[in-house]
Amino acid sequence: MVVSGVPSLALPDDIWDSLVSDRPDTATPRLLRAARGSRNLLLLRALHERGGAGGAWGAAVAVLSSVRTHAPDVFTSLIEDPATGARLARAVREGGRADVSALAAVAGHRSRAGFRLEVPVQHGVLTLPGLGAVAVLPGVSTALVERGAWGTRVCAAGTVLRVPDGPQGREPGWEPVRHLTLDHRGHRWPVRIDSLDPLRLGGPTRPPHPLEPPEQQAWEARLDAAWRHLVERHPGQATAVSGTITAVVPLDALPGAAGPWLSASFGDAVGLAALAPLDDPVELAAALVHEARHSALYALLDLTELLTPAPGELRYAPWSDRPRPLSALLQGACAFHATASFWHRELLLGNPNAQAPFVRWRLTARTAVTSLAREPWLTEHGRRLLDSLERTLTSWETTRVEPAVQARELGAAARHRVRWRLRHSWADPRVVEELADAVRHSRDVGAPPAAGPCRFAPDTVEFPPGAGARLGDAAEEWLEADGAGDSDDAVARLAGKVVEAADRGARALVAVPELVRAVHARVAEPGVPAGLLDTARRLAPWAASAGG
Repeated sequence: MVVSGVPSLALPDDIWDSLVSDRPDTATPRLLRAARGSRNLLLLRALHERGGAGGAWGAAVAVLSSVRTHAPDVFTSLIEDPATGARLARAVREGGRADVSALAAVAGHRSRAGFRLEVPVQHGVLTLPGLGAVAVLPGVSTALVERGAWGTRVCAAGTVLRVPDGPQGREPGWEPVRHLTLDHRGHRWPVRIDSLDPLRLGGPTRPPHPLEPPEQQAWEARLDAAWRHLVERHPGQATAVSGTITAVVPLDALPGAAGPWLSASFGDAVGLAALAPLDDPVELAAALVHEARHSALYALLDLTELLTPAPGELRYAPWSDRPRPLSALLQGACAFHATASFWHRELLLGNPNAQAPFVRWRLTARTAVTSLAREPWLTEHGRRLLDSLERTLTSWETTRVEPAVQARELGAAARHRVRWRLRHSWADPRVVEELADAVRHSRDVGAPPAAGPCRFAPDTVEFPPGAGARLGDAAEEWLEADGAGDSDDAVARLAGKVVEAADRGARALVAVPELVRAVHARVAEPGVPAGLLDTARRLAPWAASAGG
Protein backbone atom coordinates (compact mmCIF):
# COMPACT_ATOMS: atom_id res chain seq x y z
CA MET A 1 0.00 0.00 0.00
CA VAL A 2 1.46 3.37 -1.01
CA VAL A 3 0.30 5.15 2.16
CA SER A 4 2.04 2.76 4.55
CA GLY A 5 5.63 1.78 5.17
CA VAL A 6 7.18 5.17 5.92
CA PRO A 7 10.89 4.46 6.58
CA SER A 8 12.51 5.33 9.91
CA LEU A 9 15.44 7.75 9.73
CA ALA A 10 18.03 8.73 12.35
CA LEU A 11 20.21 11.82 12.65
CA PRO A 12 23.97 11.12 12.56
CA ASP A 13 25.93 12.80 15.34
CA ASP A 14 28.03 14.74 12.84
CA ILE A 15 25.17 16.07 10.71
CA TRP A 16 25.51 19.57 12.18
CA ASP A 17 29.08 19.98 10.97
CA SER A 18 28.32 18.17 7.71
CA LEU A 19 25.44 20.52 6.94
CA VAL A 20 27.56 23.66 7.22
CA SER A 21 30.79 22.23 5.79
CA ASP A 22 32.20 23.03 2.36
CA ARG A 23 33.81 19.57 2.08
CA PRO A 24 32.33 16.97 -0.33
CA ASP A 25 29.72 14.85 1.41
CA THR A 26 27.15 12.69 -0.39
CA ALA A 27 25.61 11.07 2.68
CA THR A 28 23.99 14.22 4.11
CA PRO A 29 22.10 15.22 0.92
CA ARG A 30 20.98 11.60 0.50
CA LEU A 31 19.64 11.49 4.08
CA LEU A 32 17.83 14.80 3.67
CA ARG A 33 16.22 13.72 0.39
CA ALA A 34 14.98 10.60 2.16
CA ALA A 35 13.66 12.77 5.00
CA ARG A 36 11.62 14.85 2.58
CA GLY A 37 10.36 11.68 0.87
CA SER A 38 9.18 10.38 4.25
CA ARG A 39 7.41 13.64 4.96
CA ASN A 40 5.63 13.46 1.61
CA LEU A 41 4.55 9.89 2.32
CA LEU A 42 3.06 11.07 5.62
CA LEU A 43 1.19 13.84 3.78
CA LEU A 44 -0.12 11.24 1.35
CA ARG A 45 -1.27 9.11 4.28
CA ALA A 46 -3.04 12.11 5.82
CA LEU A 47 -4.91 12.68 2.56
CA HIS A 48 -5.84 9.02 2.35
CA GLU A 49 -7.23 9.01 5.88
CA ARG A 50 -9.21 12.17 5.23
CA GLY A 51 -11.67 10.64 2.77
CA GLY A 52 -12.80 7.45 1.09
CA ALA A 53 -10.60 5.20 -1.02
CA GLY A 54 -12.87 4.98 -4.07
CA GLY A 55 -13.35 7.03 -7.24
CA ALA A 56 -10.56 9.17 -8.67
CA TRP A 57 -8.58 9.01 -5.43
CA GLY A 58 -8.69 5.23 -5.35
CA ALA A 59 -7.52 5.04 -8.96
CA ALA A 60 -4.59 7.40 -8.26
CA VAL A 61 -3.53 5.50 -5.15
CA ALA A 62 -3.73 2.19 -7.03
CA VAL A 63 -1.33 3.50 -9.68
CA LEU A 64 1.10 4.85 -7.08
CA SER A 65 0.98 1.57 -5.12
CA SER A 66 1.70 -0.45 -8.24
CA VAL A 67 4.63 1.79 -9.19
CA ARG A 68 6.05 1.63 -5.67
CA THR A 69 6.01 -2.16 -5.86
CA HIS A 70 7.16 -2.73 -9.43
CA ALA A 71 9.31 0.35 -10.14
CA PRO A 72 10.60 1.52 -6.73
CA ASP A 73 13.25 3.85 -8.18
CA VAL A 74 10.59 5.70 -10.15
CA PHE A 75 8.44 6.00 -7.05
CA THR A 76 11.32 7.21 -4.86
CA SER A 77 12.28 9.83 -7.43
CA LEU A 78 8.68 11.06 -7.56
CA ILE A 79 8.03 11.10 -3.82
CA GLU A 80 11.23 13.12 -3.20
CA ASP A 81 10.54 15.58 -6.01
CA PRO A 82 9.89 19.24 -5.14
CA ALA A 83 6.73 19.30 -7.27
CA THR A 84 5.35 16.40 -5.21
CA GLY A 85 6.00 18.18 -1.93
CA ALA A 86 4.34 21.35 -3.16
CA ARG A 87 1.21 19.51 -4.31
CA LEU A 88 0.77 17.28 -1.28
CA ALA A 89 1.28 20.16 1.16
CA ARG A 90 -1.25 22.30 -0.68
CA ALA A 91 -3.73 19.44 -0.75
CA VAL A 92 -3.42 18.86 3.00
CA ARG A 93 -3.81 22.56 3.79
CA GLU A 94 -6.70 23.22 1.42
CA GLY A 95 -8.56 19.97 1.89
CA GLY A 96 -8.33 18.77 -1.73
CA ARG A 97 -6.92 15.59 -3.23
CA ALA A 98 -7.20 16.15 -6.96
CA ASP A 99 -3.53 17.08 -7.47
CA VAL A 100 -2.48 13.54 -6.55
CA SER A 101 -3.91 12.18 -9.80
CA ALA A 102 -1.36 14.27 -11.76
CA LEU A 103 1.44 12.77 -9.66
CA ALA A 104 0.08 9.28 -10.23
CA ALA A 105 -0.07 9.91 -13.99
CA VAL A 106 3.60 10.96 -13.94
CA ALA A 107 4.52 7.80 -12.00
CA GLY A 108 2.58 5.59 -14.40
CA HIS A 109 4.08 7.26 -17.44
CA ARG A 110 7.67 7.00 -16.21
CA SER A 111 7.26 3.35 -15.20
CA ARG A 112 5.38 2.63 -18.48
CA ALA A 113 2.61 0.90 -16.56
CA GLY A 114 -0.97 1.01 -17.79
CA PHE A 115 -3.33 3.50 -16.11
CA ARG A 116 -6.42 5.63 -16.70
CA LEU A 117 -6.84 8.80 -14.61
CA GLU A 118 -8.83 12.02 -14.60
CA VAL A 119 -6.37 14.89 -14.04
CA PRO A 120 -7.35 18.49 -13.19
CA VAL A 121 -6.77 21.35 -15.64
CA GLN A 122 -5.59 24.78 -14.37
CA HIS A 123 -5.37 28.02 -16.35
CA GLY A 124 -6.52 26.08 -19.42
CA VAL A 125 -3.49 23.81 -19.23
CA LEU A 126 -3.00 20.23 -18.09
CA THR A 127 0.38 19.92 -16.36
CA LEU A 128 2.19 16.69 -15.58
CA PRO A 129 4.75 17.79 -12.96
CA GLY A 130 8.32 17.47 -14.14
CA LEU A 131 7.25 16.20 -17.57
CA GLY A 132 5.47 18.99 -19.40
CA ALA A 133 2.13 20.58 -20.20
CA VAL A 134 -0.54 20.68 -22.87
CA ALA A 135 -3.13 23.39 -23.53
CA VAL A 136 -6.77 22.29 -23.66
CA LEU A 137 -9.94 24.03 -24.71
CA PRO A 138 -11.30 26.84 -22.47
CA GLY A 139 -13.80 25.71 -19.87
CA VAL A 140 -12.41 22.19 -19.53
CA SER A 141 -11.79 21.33 -15.86
CA THR A 142 -10.36 17.82 -16.18
CA ALA A 143 -8.71 15.70 -18.85
CA LEU A 144 -8.30 11.96 -19.19
CA VAL A 145 -4.70 10.76 -19.09
CA GLU A 146 -4.19 7.11 -19.95
CA ARG A 147 -1.49 4.68 -20.99
CA GLY A 148 -1.72 1.57 -23.11
CA ALA A 149 0.13 -0.13 -25.92
CA TRP A 150 0.11 3.19 -27.83
CA GLY A 151 1.96 4.98 -25.01
CA THR A 152 0.57 7.82 -22.89
CA ARG A 153 -2.04 10.21 -24.22
CA VAL A 154 -4.23 13.09 -23.06
CA CYS A 155 -7.89 13.16 -24.07
CA ALA A 156 -9.89 16.37 -23.56
CA ALA A 157 -12.97 17.76 -25.32
CA GLY A 158 -12.62 15.32 -28.20
CA THR A 159 -8.91 16.07 -28.74
CA VAL A 160 -6.23 13.39 -28.29
CA LEU A 161 -2.57 14.33 -27.75
CA ARG A 162 0.38 12.03 -27.19
CA VAL A 163 2.88 12.43 -24.35
CA PRO A 164 6.35 11.39 -25.57
CA ASP A 165 8.20 8.73 -23.58
CA GLY A 166 11.59 10.47 -23.67
CA PRO A 167 12.03 13.62 -21.56
CA GLN A 168 13.03 15.65 -24.62
CA GLY A 169 10.56 14.01 -27.00
CA ARG A 170 8.38 16.20 -29.19
CA GLU A 171 4.72 15.73 -30.04
CA PRO A 172 2.24 18.23 -31.54
CA GLY A 173 0.71 20.33 -28.75
CA TRP A 174 3.05 18.98 -26.07
CA GLU A 175 5.38 21.44 -24.24
CA PRO A 176 8.12 19.45 -22.47
CA VAL A 177 10.04 20.44 -19.37
CA ARG A 178 13.71 20.71 -20.31
CA HIS A 179 15.92 18.15 -18.53
CA LEU A 180 19.71 18.55 -18.44
CA THR A 181 22.58 16.46 -17.16
CA LEU A 182 25.46 18.85 -16.68
CA ASP A 183 28.82 17.05 -16.65
CA HIS A 184 32.20 18.56 -15.89
CA ARG A 185 35.29 16.57 -14.97
CA GLY A 186 33.10 13.57 -14.20
CA HIS A 187 30.85 15.48 -11.79
CA ARG A 188 27.24 15.18 -12.97
CA TRP A 189 24.22 17.29 -12.06
CA PRO A 190 20.82 16.13 -13.36
CA VAL A 191 18.47 19.13 -13.23
CA ARG A 192 15.38 20.40 -15.01
CA ILE A 193 14.50 23.94 -16.04
CA ASP A 194 10.82 24.28 -15.19
CA SER A 195 8.77 27.29 -16.23
CA LEU A 196 5.54 25.29 -16.66
CA ASP A 197 4.52 24.02 -13.21
CA PRO A 198 1.62 26.08 -11.77
CA LEU A 199 3.20 25.70 -8.28
CA ARG A 200 6.76 26.50 -9.37
CA LEU A 201 6.82 29.59 -7.13
CA GLY A 202 4.81 28.20 -4.24
CA GLY A 203 1.28 29.56 -4.25
CA PRO A 204 -1.00 30.80 -5.66
CA THR A 205 -0.89 28.86 -8.91
CA ARG A 206 0.56 30.58 -11.97
CA PRO A 207 -0.03 29.90 -15.65
CA PRO A 208 2.81 28.18 -17.51
CA HIS A 209 5.44 30.41 -19.09
CA PRO A 210 7.13 28.40 -21.86
CA LEU A 211 10.61 29.65 -22.63
CA GLU A 212 11.41 30.65 -26.18
CA PRO A 213 14.39 28.75 -27.67
CA PRO A 214 16.85 31.64 -27.13
CA GLU A 215 15.76 31.93 -23.49
CA GLN A 216 16.08 28.18 -23.01
CA GLN A 217 19.55 28.14 -24.53
CA ALA A 218 20.63 31.09 -22.38
CA TRP A 219 19.50 29.30 -19.23
CA GLU A 220 21.31 26.11 -20.22
CA ALA A 221 24.49 28.09 -20.84
CA ARG A 222 24.16 29.93 -17.49
CA LEU A 223 23.71 26.74 -15.50
CA ASP A 224 26.52 24.98 -17.33
CA ALA A 225 28.94 27.84 -16.62
CA ALA A 226 27.91 28.00 -12.94
CA TRP A 227 28.29 24.22 -12.62
CA ARG A 228 31.78 24.33 -14.11
CA HIS A 229 32.74 27.05 -11.65
CA LEU A 230 31.45 25.03 -8.69
CA VAL A 231 33.21 21.83 -9.76
CA GLU A 232 36.52 23.58 -10.36
CA ARG A 233 36.62 25.87 -7.31
CA HIS A 234 34.00 24.59 -4.82
CA PRO A 235 33.83 20.77 -5.09
CA GLY A 236 32.14 20.40 -1.71
CA GLN A 237 29.46 22.93 -2.59
CA ALA A 238 29.06 21.27 -6.00
CA THR A 239 28.26 18.02 -4.20
CA ALA A 240 25.68 19.80 -2.04
CA VAL A 241 24.06 21.47 -5.07
CA SER A 242 23.88 18.32 -7.22
CA GLY A 243 22.64 16.28 -4.27
CA THR A 244 19.93 18.80 -3.38
CA ILE A 245 18.74 20.94 -6.32
CA THR A 246 16.75 18.98 -8.92
CA ALA A 247 14.67 21.79 -10.41
CA VAL A 248 15.51 25.37 -11.41
CA VAL A 249 12.70 27.86 -12.00
CA PRO A 250 13.66 30.91 -14.09
CA LEU A 251 12.77 34.25 -12.51
CA ASP A 252 12.60 37.69 -13.96
CA ALA A 253 14.72 40.15 -11.99
CA LEU A 254 11.94 41.76 -9.99
CA PRO A 255 12.66 45.37 -8.95
CA GLY A 256 11.83 46.27 -5.40
CA ALA A 257 12.83 48.46 -2.51
CA ALA A 258 15.77 46.22 -1.67
CA GLY A 259 16.79 45.51 -5.27
CA PRO A 260 16.12 42.57 -7.57
CA TRP A 261 14.79 39.26 -6.31
CA LEU A 262 17.77 37.11 -7.25
CA SER A 263 16.80 33.70 -5.85
CA ALA A 264 14.22 31.94 -3.71
CA SER A 265 13.29 28.60 -2.17
CA PHE A 266 10.05 27.23 -0.73
CA GLY A 267 9.66 25.00 2.29
CA ASP A 268 7.23 22.61 0.63
CA ALA A 269 9.39 22.21 -2.49
CA VAL A 270 12.75 20.96 -1.21
CA GLY A 271 15.11 20.69 -4.17
CA LEU A 272 13.70 23.63 -6.13
CA ALA A 273 15.67 26.84 -6.66
CA ALA A 274 14.08 29.88 -8.30
CA LEU A 275 16.81 31.97 -9.90
CA ALA A 276 17.05 35.33 -11.64
CA PRO A 277 18.93 35.32 -14.98
CA LEU A 278 22.40 36.03 -13.60
CA ASP A 279 24.92 35.99 -16.43
CA ASP A 280 27.93 36.05 -14.12
CA PRO A 281 28.68 32.35 -13.43
CA VAL A 282 30.24 33.19 -10.06
CA GLU A 283 27.13 35.05 -8.88
CA LEU A 284 24.85 32.27 -10.15
CA ALA A 285 27.01 29.64 -8.46
CA ALA A 286 26.73 31.58 -5.19
CA ALA A 287 22.93 31.73 -5.56
CA LEU A 288 22.78 27.95 -6.12
CA VAL A 289 24.85 27.34 -2.99
CA HIS A 290 22.57 29.66 -1.01
CA GLU A 291 19.36 27.95 -2.15
CA ALA A 292 20.79 24.46 -1.68
CA ARG A 293 21.41 25.32 1.98
CA HIS A 294 17.83 26.56 2.34
CA SER A 295 16.50 23.28 0.93
CA ALA A 296 18.81 21.25 3.17
CA LEU A 297 17.54 23.04 6.27
CA TYR A 298 13.91 22.63 5.23
CA ALA A 299 14.51 18.88 4.91
CA LEU A 300 16.39 18.74 8.22
CA LEU A 301 13.31 20.22 9.88
CA ASP A 302 11.42 17.11 8.70
CA LEU A 303 13.64 15.10 11.08
CA THR A 304 13.93 17.32 14.15
CA GLU A 305 12.76 20.55 15.76
CA LEU A 306 15.33 23.31 15.99
CA LEU A 307 13.10 26.06 17.41
CA THR A 308 9.92 26.09 19.49
CA PRO A 309 9.07 29.80 19.58
CA ALA A 310 5.96 31.32 21.07
CA PRO A 311 3.46 32.57 18.48
CA GLY A 312 4.17 36.03 17.16
CA GLU A 313 7.86 36.19 18.09
CA LEU A 314 9.53 38.53 15.56
CA ARG A 315 13.09 39.79 15.26
CA TYR A 316 15.39 41.96 13.17
CA ALA A 317 16.88 40.19 10.15
CA PRO A 318 19.70 42.01 8.34
CA TRP A 319 18.40 40.99 4.90
CA SER A 320 14.81 42.14 5.36
CA ASP A 321 13.07 45.49 5.76
CA ARG A 322 10.39 44.00 8.01
CA PRO A 323 10.36 41.97 11.24
CA ARG A 324 10.79 38.25 10.59
CA PRO A 325 9.83 35.15 12.59
CA LEU A 326 12.56 33.19 14.32
CA SER A 327 12.24 30.36 11.81
CA ALA A 328 13.16 32.80 9.02
CA LEU A 329 16.07 34.11 11.09
CA LEU A 330 17.42 30.56 11.42
CA GLN A 331 16.95 29.93 7.70
CA GLY A 332 18.82 33.11 6.89
CA ALA A 333 21.64 32.34 9.34
CA CYS A 334 22.25 29.01 7.60
CA ALA A 335 21.80 30.20 4.01
CA PHE A 336 23.90 33.35 4.33
CA HIS A 337 26.55 31.31 6.14
CA ALA A 338 26.71 29.17 2.99
CA THR A 339 26.99 32.31 0.85
CA ALA A 340 29.77 33.68 3.07
CA SER A 341 31.56 30.33 2.87
CA PHE A 342 31.41 30.49 -0.93
CA TRP A 343 32.92 33.97 -1.03
CA HIS A 344 35.48 33.08 1.62
CA ARG A 345 36.85 30.36 -0.64
CA GLU A 346 36.72 32.74 -3.61
CA LEU A 347 38.80 35.17 -1.56
CA LEU A 348 41.36 32.48 -0.65
CA LEU A 349 41.56 31.48 -4.31
CA GLY A 350 42.47 35.02 -5.29
CA ASN A 351 39.19 36.46 -6.61
CA PRO A 352 39.74 40.25 -6.34
CA ASN A 353 35.99 40.88 -6.17
CA ALA A 354 35.36 38.54 -3.24
CA GLN A 355 36.25 40.80 -0.31
CA ALA A 356 33.06 42.86 -0.13
CA PRO A 357 30.57 39.96 -0.52
CA PHE A 358 32.54 37.87 1.97
CA VAL A 359 32.45 40.61 4.61
CA ARG A 360 28.81 41.43 3.83
CA TRP A 361 27.45 37.91 4.12
CA ARG A 362 29.72 36.93 7.01
CA LEU A 363 28.38 39.91 8.93
CA THR A 364 24.82 39.01 7.92
CA ALA A 365 25.21 35.43 9.15
CA ARG A 366 27.01 36.59 12.30
CA THR A 367 24.23 39.04 13.18
CA ALA A 368 21.58 36.32 12.80
CA VAL A 369 23.58 33.74 14.77
CA THR A 370 24.29 36.22 17.58
CA SER A 371 20.61 37.11 17.79
CA LEU A 372 19.50 33.47 17.82
CA ALA A 373 22.06 32.55 20.49
CA ARG A 374 20.23 34.82 22.95
CA GLU A 375 16.90 33.13 22.36
CA PRO A 376 15.31 30.74 24.87
CA TRP A 377 13.42 28.97 22.07
CA LEU A 378 16.26 26.88 20.62
CA THR A 379 16.08 23.12 21.11
CA GLU A 380 19.16 21.03 21.89
CA HIS A 381 19.54 20.28 18.18
CA GLY A 382 19.06 23.95 17.37
CA ARG A 383 21.90 24.81 19.74
CA ARG A 384 24.15 22.21 18.11
CA LEU A 385 23.47 23.63 14.66
CA LEU A 386 24.14 27.15 15.93
CA ASP A 387 27.40 25.97 17.52
CA SER A 388 28.56 24.58 14.16
CA LEU A 389 27.75 27.87 12.44
CA GLU A 390 29.53 29.78 15.20
CA ARG A 391 32.71 27.72 14.90
CA THR A 392 33.01 28.43 11.21
CA LEU A 393 32.24 32.13 11.59
CA THR A 394 34.89 32.40 14.30
CA SER A 395 37.47 30.65 12.11
CA TRP A 396 36.94 33.31 9.42
CA GLU A 397 37.76 36.22 11.72
CA THR A 398 41.47 35.96 10.92
CA THR A 399 40.85 36.18 7.17
CA ARG A 400 42.52 39.35 5.95
CA VAL A 401 40.39 41.96 4.18
CA GLU A 402 41.17 45.58 3.44
CA PRO A 403 40.12 47.88 6.33
CA ALA A 404 38.30 50.20 3.93
CA VAL A 405 36.18 47.32 2.61
CA GLN A 406 35.44 46.19 6.16
CA ALA A 407 34.42 49.69 7.17
CA ARG A 408 32.16 50.21 4.16
CA GLU A 409 30.30 46.95 4.69
CA LEU A 410 29.91 47.53 8.43
CA GLY A 411 28.62 51.02 7.69
CA ALA A 412 26.10 49.66 5.19
CA ALA A 413 24.95 47.04 7.71
CA ALA A 414 24.54 49.74 10.35
CA ARG A 415 22.49 51.91 8.00
CA HIS A 416 20.13 49.02 7.26
CA ARG A 417 19.74 48.13 10.93
CA VAL A 418 19.18 51.71 12.06
CA ARG A 419 16.62 52.35 9.34
CA TRP A 420 14.82 49.16 10.39
CA ARG A 421 14.78 50.10 14.08
CA LEU A 422 13.52 53.59 13.38
CA ARG A 423 10.57 52.06 11.52
CA HIS A 424 9.81 49.07 13.70
CA SER A 425 10.97 49.91 17.23
CA TRP A 426 10.02 52.63 19.65
CA ALA A 427 11.38 54.03 22.91
CA ASP A 428 9.44 53.98 26.20
CA PRO A 429 8.18 57.60 26.63
CA ARG A 430 8.85 57.56 30.38
CA VAL A 431 12.45 56.45 29.81
CA VAL A 432 12.87 59.14 27.15
CA GLU A 433 11.71 61.87 29.56
CA GLU A 434 14.01 60.65 32.34
CA LEU A 435 17.02 60.50 30.01
CA ALA A 436 16.24 63.88 28.47
CA ASP A 437 16.13 65.43 31.92
CA ALA A 438 19.47 63.82 32.85
CA VAL A 439 21.13 64.99 29.61
CA ARG A 440 19.66 68.48 29.91
CA HIS A 441 21.05 68.89 33.43
CA SER A 442 24.35 67.05 32.78
CA ARG A 443 23.53 64.24 35.21
CA ASP A 444 24.64 60.63 34.84
CA VAL A 445 22.19 58.74 32.63
CA GLY A 446 22.53 55.52 34.62
CA ALA A 447 22.03 52.00 33.22
CA PRO A 448 19.08 50.70 31.21
CA PRO A 449 16.36 48.73 33.00
CA ALA A 450 16.41 44.94 32.71
CA ALA A 451 13.35 45.04 30.46
CA GLY A 452 15.11 47.38 28.03
CA PRO A 453 14.02 50.83 26.92
CA CYS A 454 12.75 49.78 23.50
CA ARG A 455 10.40 47.27 21.95
CA PHE A 456 13.19 45.30 20.25
CA ALA A 457 16.37 44.54 22.21
CA PRO A 458 19.56 46.10 20.80
CA ASP A 459 21.96 43.87 18.89
CA THR A 460 25.72 43.69 19.06
CA VAL A 461 27.44 46.48 17.11
CA GLU A 462 30.81 45.74 15.47
CA PHE A 463 33.42 48.41 14.78
CA PRO A 464 36.42 48.13 12.46
CA PRO A 465 39.88 48.78 13.87
CA GLY A 466 41.26 52.30 13.57
CA ALA A 467 39.59 55.56 12.65
CA GLY A 468 37.81 56.50 9.46
CA ALA A 469 35.76 59.48 8.31
CA ARG A 470 35.57 62.60 10.51
CA LEU A 471 32.13 62.58 12.09
CA GLY A 472 31.85 66.35 12.29
CA ASP A 473 32.15 66.60 8.50
CA ALA A 474 29.77 63.70 8.06
CA ALA A 475 27.22 65.35 10.31
CA GLU A 476 27.39 68.59 8.34
CA GLU A 477 26.97 66.71 5.04
CA TRP A 478 24.00 64.92 6.54
CA LEU A 479 22.41 68.22 7.62
CA GLU A 480 22.93 69.84 4.22
CA ALA A 481 21.46 66.86 2.38
CA ASP A 482 18.45 66.31 4.61
CA GLY A 483 17.38 69.65 5.98
CA ALA A 484 16.40 69.19 9.61
CA GLY A 485 18.17 65.83 9.46
CA ASP A 486 15.71 63.76 11.47
CA SER A 487 14.40 61.48 8.70
CA ASP A 488 14.93 57.74 9.00
CA ASP A 489 17.34 57.74 6.05
CA ALA A 490 19.29 60.69 7.40
CA VAL A 491 19.81 59.13 10.83
CA ALA A 492 20.70 55.81 9.18
CA ARG A 493 23.37 57.45 7.01
CA LEU A 494 24.88 59.22 9.98
CA ALA A 495 24.86 55.95 11.95
CA GLY A 496 26.75 54.31 9.10
CA LYS A 497 29.39 57.01 9.39
CA VAL A 498 29.57 56.37 13.14
CA VAL A 499 30.48 52.75 12.47
CA GLU A 500 32.91 53.53 9.66
CA ALA A 501 34.67 56.04 11.93
CA ALA A 502 34.82 53.55 14.82
CA ASP A 503 33.30 56.15 17.14
CA ARG A 504 32.49 53.94 20.12
CA GLY A 505 31.21 56.90 22.09
CA ALA A 506 28.44 57.50 19.57
CA ARG A 507 27.49 53.85 19.06
CA ALA A 508 24.20 54.33 20.87
CA LEU A 509 23.08 55.90 17.59
CA VAL A 510 23.52 52.45 16.03
CA ALA A 511 22.40 50.34 18.99
CA VAL A 512 19.26 52.28 19.97
CA PRO A 513 18.68 54.96 17.30
CA GLU A 514 15.02 55.33 18.20
CA LEU A 515 15.97 56.18 21.78
CA VAL A 516 18.72 58.61 20.74
CA ARG A 517 16.46 60.42 18.30
CA ALA A 518 13.62 60.67 20.83
CA VAL A 519 15.89 62.03 23.57
CA HIS A 520 17.65 64.39 21.15
CA ALA A 521 14.31 65.85 20.08
CA ARG A 522 13.73 66.95 23.67
CA VAL A 523 17.15 68.35 24.53
CA ALA A 524 18.73 69.85 21.40
CA GLU A 525 18.03 72.75 19.13
CA PRO A 526 16.45 71.63 15.84
CA GLY A 527 18.84 71.26 12.91
CA VAL A 528 22.08 71.03 14.92
CA PRO A 529 23.67 67.75 13.81
CA ALA A 530 26.52 67.83 16.29
CA GLY A 531 23.91 67.79 19.01
CA LEU A 532 22.64 64.42 17.82
CA LEU A 533 26.11 62.94 18.08
CA ASP A 534 26.61 64.55 21.49
CA THR A 535 23.32 63.02 22.64
CA ALA A 536 24.41 59.62 21.33
CA ARG A 537 27.69 59.89 23.22
CA ARG A 538 25.88 60.81 26.42
CA LEU A 539 23.75 57.68 26.01
CA ALA A 540 26.73 55.39 25.31
CA PRO A 541 26.28 53.48 28.61
CA TRP A 542 22.87 52.38 27.43
CA ALA A 543 24.28 50.87 24.27
CA ALA A 544 27.15 49.19 26.15
CA SER A 545 24.93 47.82 28.94
CA ALA A 546 22.57 46.37 26.33
CA GLY A 547 25.37 44.49 24.55
CA GLY A 548 25.90 47.17 21.90
